[in-house]
Amino acid sequence: MGRPWQVVQTAEGLEAHGLDSPWSYPEVARVPYEHWEAIRAFAADHPAWDQALEALIGLDETPAVDPRVEAAQVALEAIADALVDAAPISPDGAPEPMPNEEHVRMIAAIVHVIALAKAHGTPVSAFVD
Repeated sequence: MGRPWQVVQTAEGLEAHGLDSPWSYPEVARVPYEHWEAIRAFAADHPAWDQALEALIGLDETPAVDPRVEAAQVALEAIADALVDAAPISPDGAPEPMPNEEHVRMIAAIVHVIALAKAHGTPVSAFVD
């Protein structure tokens, strides 16, 4: 079994561009699962962020206008802002330790997919692959 990834995606075939990021493809964001868990642990001290990320991982073809999608986007943007000045969150023993700036790029990839879904009226799904 390969490395697990947290995936957030919208419909395929949209005429869109991904971010300049290894975590972003036009309609998909893929974050190494151990780093997603580090982001979740960082968010755990803020109940609204924690609840929004918990709801995000349960999305399955959910309309982009769903309040859970909006809450996830708002939480992710706030987490990214908070990570800029935070102590490093890269998990101990991670195959590829990364600075917080890279976690911010991971979050930006997910926010990009959500924004793309909203712009095109397509659904959002999140799952571990």
